[in-house]
Amino acid sequence: MSRLWYRADFDAAGGLAPLLLRYLDEGPVRAAIAAGVPPCSRWMPYHWALAHEPAE
Repeated sequence: MSRLWYRADFDAAGGLAPLLLRYLDEGPVRAAIAAGVPPCSRWMPYHWALAHEPAE
């Protein structure tokens, strides 16, 4: 999943879980979502500062 996603993408797919199921490869995450485990849908804060000083 390497594109920007917009609300319309989620709405058209029927929600986050169906959208993820459409694009995830087989594996434990896809299996969990397919079994009904809800994907994380809580917004988390993100620290946007650089981990180090930029090079000159």
